[in-house]
Amino acid sequence: MLKDRIRGIRQKLNLTQVEFSQKLKISQGQVSTYERGEGEIPTSAIIKIAKLGGVSLDWLITGEESKYTPPLTDVNNLQSTAKIVGSNLYPIINKIAGDFSFMVHEENIAGYLNIKYHRRDKMFLVEVTDDTMDNQTQRGIRQGDYALVDTITKPLSGDIIVLLIDERQLIKQYIETKDDKIELRSWNSSSPPIYLKKEDIKVFYRVCLIQPKPRSI
Repeated sequence: MLKDRIRGIRQKLNLTQVEFSQKLKISQGQVSTYERGEGEIPTSAIIKIAKLGGVSLDWLITGEESKYTPPLTDVNNLQSTAKIVGSNLYPIINKIAGDFSFMVHEENIAGYLNIKYHRRDKMFLVEVTDDTMDNQTQRGIRQGDYALVDTITKPLSGDIIVLLIDERQLIKQYIETKDDKIELRSWNSSSPPIYLKKEDIKVFYRVCLIQPKPRSI
């Protein structure tokens, strides 16, 4: 019940009702009323309790996490908010690493490609070498496409990333889960997701653009 989850959050935080009420900026009497399940709890109080306890509103209100999965972003139709000033020549590298100077060393460069994008510094291209991100639609990332990689901007949950795991170079969708783990999601239904702890991913970068290979008509 809601009252039990509220009490459980307070006890997990090791707070008295007085301390809990001070953090929520409500009275101790209100906390006591909520924990007894008496009266209606304002929406504003429920939101504050969820934030303080680090839990979702779904779980606090119903005791269950939402099963809703947001739709995947079509990376091929993302619109830049910056003005594109022309084409830049980006290196296509063979292997990613934690050291940018190593990645763009001539021995690690397979070639160059002109792409229209507004930034040039600390960026490179990698070729997509498998079909794990190909969902057989126009949005899919296909084998032979090129991913433009940004080594400066930190990836956010939902972004496409290129990463290195045990010497394997992968392109996946980066999803942060509620239990502080990482889901590496494939768009191809035949490729299962990979679940890791954050510390298990040593080298990963944000993909900011996909340059498709020529499509057959």
